[in-house]
Amino acid sequence: MKWIVAGLYAITCVVTSLRYLVCAQKNNYVFVFGEKTFLYWLIIAVISLPTIFLALFDNDGYLFETAKIIWSCIVVAAAYVYTMSFKTKLKFTERATKNYIVCVAFSILFATIPTVFLSEKISVCYSSCTPLISPLFTLFSTIFTREYFERKNREFVKKQAERLADTNVIKIGITGSFGKTSCKRILTEMLSGKYKVISTESNYNTPMGIALTVEKMKGEEEVFIAEMGARKKGDIKYMCEKFKPDIGIITGVCAQHMQTFKSLHEIYMEKNELSKATAVCAFNCNDKYALKMYKERKGIKLRSCIGKTGDAYADNVLVSLENTKFDLHLNNEVYATETKLLGRHNLQNIVLCATIASYLGVDGDKIFSAIKNLAPAPHRLEYLYANGIHILDDGYNSNEVGIRYATEVVDSFDGRKVAVSQGIAEGGKERKRLNLSVGKTLSEHADVIILCGANRRLIKRGIGKNYVGKTYVYRTLAAAQKHFGKILKKGDLLFLQNDLPDIL
Repeated sequence: MKWIVAGLYAITCVVTSLRYLVCAQKNNYVFVFGEKTFLYWLIIAVISLPTIFLALFDNDGYLFETAKIIWSCIVVAAAYVYTMSFKTKLKFTERATKNYIVCVAFSILFATIPTVFLSEKISVCYSSCTPLISPLFTLFSTIFTREYFERKNREFVKKQAERLADTNVIKIGITGSFGKTSCKRILTEMLSGKYKVISTESNYNTPMGIALTVEKMKGEEEVFIAEMGARKKGDIKYMCEKFKPDIGIITGVCAQHMQTFKSLHEIYMEKNELSKATAVCAFNCNDKYALKMYKERKGIKLRSCIGKTGDAYADNVLVSLENTKFDLHLNNEVYATETKLLGRHNLQNIVLCATIASYLGVDGDKIFSAIKNLAPAPHRLEYLYANGIHILDDGYNSNEVGIRYATEVVDSFDGRKVAVSQGIAEGGKERKRLNLSVGKTLSEHADVIILCGANRRLIKRGIGKNYVGKTYVYRTLAAAQKHFGKILKKGDLLFLQNDLPDIL
């Protein structure tokens, strides 16, 4: 029986560690005990604890056998529910694979082997603690492997930074709480008419992401565009010191990553590091924080705006579901143009990139042509039409600025407007305020509101009691989707707000 218990113990630790490693991987291999997965498993652990007492205080053997059965059922059921049924799976990168191997080794050394050498009764008691102990094996494995991979990553970043420094490429860094990826795509399109451009892939915005892009350079590139994100203080400064951008672009500041930044002022100071590190910097001066950076900057600075003058600016803006029309003022010329990118925040990105493209000598007509050819990115205020329903998909991670501009596009629709929201996920200590604000904003623009996810109650409070439309609240997105057929009607506009790309 001890070998069976030991085997169950090993299987449980090995399987459940997959779930804990997903948590660690999502947080850059920092093991977070506050993750919901860990808390759910802790509940299962508490439920399984009575098996220890059943085994310890059993006199006739009946309860002892019962304890084995109960423990086995709980462990197997919990392992299935909280590992195999989750959508998010572990990505078996080199680091994740080695981390997992170490975790399995810890499980065998400190769980399975002691179980075999203990008495049968004590082995059941010991193995009953599996749900409580198994997270520690993942924690040990992440700590054990962290220094190796961090040192390896630092060496790789240093090597690629030195390689980049040996080239003559123009290095452009983009940072801000929003719009970084969009700006990168837009600027790449604008500059490609004159230069050979390479830019970081997808939304890669870490030192490793930049270094991996440098590794792919063939030597013929003339412009290097890097997205620079910050999850903690010092991130932007570190990337600037390593990769030394010549030109900076700052999109703006809002309450993103408030779990790791104490205040908006800290985020502002972090983003401003790019301005300090570059010879030339462009600012989205429709954002009050970027405008403040612009005013404080001593070096060469470029200003872009909507509705105000600047090195490049736009006016006569007309927003709709099909496109955004506007007049672009650039180098004393006016270009009446339109783009398939929707919303004023995308227009701010376009004008900001046009400022840099013009500074780098790209002809106004080529900039004009690039604007007309810009294609919407998936889930970033993307318009779709399916089964008689108009869909405005803003499902990628959003922020309070993006929501405000997205609802302007929603207002351009004449029919019934249905909003689906999970709120803002990365709010930190600002989470309550942000999601109350989401509720208030949606109540002013939507006829029907469908709420789901962890922030649903906060958003509902923000909607208020005076809202005249209908509100539906579901615990999960999956539960909400089951009722879409009853709620939606042909001709409706379905507005998908925040972290909902899988809905389609």
